[in-house]
Formats: sequence, C-alpha cells, structure tokens
Amino acid sequence: MRNTKWLGVLLTLATVFFVGQARSSRGADLPEWEIPKGVSESIVIPVSEEELMETVRQALSAGGVPSSSIKKVVLEEFGPVYMATVENRKSPVFARFVARRVPCGDCHDVFFVYSFDNVGFLKFIPVFITKRYNHMWNAQDAAKIERRFVGKPFQERLAFDPSIDAVTSATMSSKIVFHSLNETRDVYQKLVELGMVKEGQ
Repeated sequence: MRNTKWLGVLLTLATVFFVGQARSSRGADLPEWEIPKGVSESIVIPVSEEELMETVRQALSAGGVPSSSIKKVVLEEFGPVYMATVENRKSPVFARFVARRVPCGDCHDVFFVYSFDNVGFLKFIPVFITKRYNHMWNAQDAAKIERRFVGKPFQERLAFDPSIDAVTSATMSSKIVFHSLNETRDVYQKLVELGMVKEGQ
C-alpha cells in the first residue's frame, strides 16, 4: 500500500515536470494561427498616449514630413492604424501599432510601431520588446528587423528563419514581429475596403 502511494506521487511529479517542459519549449515552433491578432483589451500598453503618438509620428516621418492631421482607424483584426499625408507625395503614409501577447509564461508582451506606404515598408520602431533577462531590444536589434523588411514590398510575405532572422535571445518575439509585419498586405487591403485609400494610391 505504501509503495503504491509513493508510486502515485512520483507519477504526479513526473507529469508536472514534463508538461512544464513542453510548455516552455514551444518557442519558435508555435503555429502562426496560435498567435493572437489585434490588441487585446487585457493588454496594458506600457507607454502613455503622448509617447505612443510621438513614436507614430517618427515612423510616419520615414516617408516624408507628415501633416499635422493624422487619421486613426482601429481595425478589428489588426489593431490601430494611423494615416497621414506627407509633403511631395501623392500617396499617404501609414503607421500601425502592434500589441501582441507572447504565448510563453516567462515572456513579456510585444509592442512596436512600423510604417509603410502603398508599396512597401518604411520604418520599424520597438516600443517595448524584451529578450532574455528582461533586456530591452536595442538599436542593433531593431536594425536587424529593418534590414529584412524596410524598402521591400509588403505583397510578398517573408519566411521566418530563426537561425538567421531571430534577434539573439528573443526568438519568440522576433517570430511575432515577422508574423505581424507579414500581415501588412491584408492590413492595406482592409484600408482599401474601408475607403481610406484607393488601391494603388
């Protein structure tokens, strides 16, 4: 009887251990459909509205000097998108604020802004993205993402290769950034459907 009791305890401990290991090792293999879209109401934005808008203006300025009037629309699937006209450009420039949960118990949520026009990507700015030991992404980390996207058309989705594309000690966050940037074609099409911009403009 006593042996049976201890056997049950050992089996329970083994189950807890292996389930925990499975959850913590999901990492880069997490299917894209498990990454939540939009901005969850339960996510706490780590910056003020004023700080966020300053980052949005900075992202928009990658396409030229933005007008003082910036329009905002919240897309159900993709979150807030900002639009502004810029000097010496016929087409508007857009900036999208992305806030995503990271499906990892020890990870922080991901927040960033990026801009694009009717053709491709213009600028990527981390708002709050961490890596191992809670270190924030630095300029070199952001530059790594920009090298893969900025100046390239958003019509073609870029595959994520962890061995090449992941920021060191931030594979899951990097994957979420890639996944979000690869949504831009759908974001732009939604803006066209809403009449905010004419296709190709």
